[in-house]
Amino acid sequence: MAGKIYGIGVGVGDPEDMTLKAVRRIRESDVLVCPREELGACRAYQIAKQAIPEVERIAVLPLEFQMTTDEVRRALNHRRAYDAIKELVLQGKTVAFLTVGDPSLYSTF
Repeated sequence: MAGKIYGIGVGVGDPEDMTLKAVRRIRESDVLVCPREELGACRAYQIAKQAIPEVERIAVLPLEFQMTTDEVRRALNHRRAYDAIKELVLQGKTVAFLTVGDPSLYSTF
């Protein structure tokens, strides 16, 4: 059975602004996708960690998203991320893609 993927906005900085649903979805996840390879530099992960200390026990897939105008490099980067996340979903995992702000507007998700 295929898993699920959720795009979760963690707000813009204050962990108290996270919704209860966001907190629940993160806690229920098997894997967190973080849009930075270095978790210490991933603002979305750091916000979530302040609100949900046990987030450190959830597996993390850190992905670096290159900010480039080179369409070929950008497409390859997106394909790499897509393939990694797709594999987790096909394994039946519940995946939470953390992002700062609203995941449907101007976000990596």
